[in-house]
Amino acid sequence: MLAPLARRTFAPRGQTPIQKCWARHGRVSAIGTVTVSPKTHRLSLYFRLLPANKRAKATDTVSVLKQMRRSLRGSLIICWDRSVIHDRSLIVREWLAKHPEVEAVKLCAGIESG
Repeated sequence: MLAPLARRTFAPRGQTPIQKCWARHGRVSAIGTVTVSPKTHRLSLYFRLLPANKRAKATDTVSVLKQMRRSLRGSLIICWDRSVIHDRSLIVREWLAKHPEVEAVKLCAGIESG
């Protein structure tokens, strides 16, 4: 959402600050990934901004995965949150099944070494 969030301030106790903002209720949606090179330990950012007020869908997730496959060589480990548009979507699961070199794990689920 484009409306600002209310947070704690350093205002004196009892003097609530007034935060002025415009009455805009639009959304900014983006899909992004941060990659880490296993050889150079270098970080990269891949992202895509979606059209105004559009929510990200599974097809958008697959589109970003395809872009990463074209740009990055070798196998990939995708670590993502538990959003429905990720691995619970049939479209994403079908794409992952066709690409065994891409492994998907859930954030905080733990990655076993070995």
